[in-house]
Amino acid sequence: VDAATDVTGYGLLGHLNELLAASGVAAEVDAGAIRVLDGVLDLADRGVIAGGTRRNRAFVDPVVDWGGLSEAERFVLADAQTSGGLLIATRAPDRLAAALNHRRVAHADIGAVVAGDPGRITVRGRVGG
Repeated sequence: VDAATDVTGYGLLGHLNELLAASGVAAEVDAGAIRVLDGVLDLADRGVIAGGTRRNRAFVDPVVDWGGLSEAERFVLADAQTSGGLLIATRAPDRLAAALNHRRVAHADIGAVVAGDPGRITVRGRVGG
């Protein structure tokens, strides 16, 4: 593990932005690899969005290239209501995945750290797609 942070109130992209900015790098995120609870996109599409999520979205908007994501998907990726999972960066993804699998810890490879403007995030794909 080269860097890690919990994913709580600042949401996935808020925490990712802070990790990237502190490390002087950017990232590409695969939205389709991010797990969301059933019905979450429907709720966001209907405007059921927490105030903290709205603030998170406003915070990350200037540094995120959202690609073709809908407004609901954008809010979901900035959602303040997270499970408290970990966001981990590693140069040995296969080794980390093997260790997590051995311990039966659920995980997903959601993207890659890349050279670029510190803190910049490019989102590809669609949430749940």
